[in-house]
Amino acid sequence: MYTLQILLNGVVLGCLYACIAAGFSLVWGVLNVINLMHGSFIVLGSYLAWGAYNSLGINPLISLAIAAPVFYGLGYLIQRGILNRVIAAPVLVTLTLTFGLDLMLNNAMILAFRADYRQLILDPPLGTIAGRQNSRHGVCTGAHRCALPDSAQVAGGSGNHLGPS
Repeated sequence: MYTLQILLNGVVLGCLYACIAAGFSLVWGVLNVINLMHGSFIVLGSYLAWGAYNSLGINPLISLAIAAPVFYGLGYLIQRGILNRVIAAPVLVTLTLTFGLDLMLNNAMILAFRADYRQLILDPPLGTIAGRQNSRHGVCTGAHRCALPDSAQVAGGSGNHLGPS
């Protein structure tokens, strides 16, 4: 059973690498910009999905609806405000610029999230659209946290009526 899981994980990881490579190829082929920030944006999107699930109970697949417009806007701002200024320059200039921006984003993520391993365990394994179930009360903590935030939840305390998450 573990062999099948390892093989499936390898196939999924290979597909992810293929998507990243296709993104690199498209951006370089169409815009003539070597954008090294793709990896950092992918990691930042993963942190967004992880944070949405852990703090709000939003399924990671549902958080795509949040992450896609956010990162589209962020990418648009970087393209419009920074990359368009050097787009006519030699490729090495855009490579150096995106490498520097990538380093800044990586270090900002290390400061914000620390370099600790995170794991996302969906219960049930494929998740639910409604959010996580609180085992003590049987209510959806995600919907209640969005609809009824109390002072303990906002302050990050644990003494709320929903119990631990």
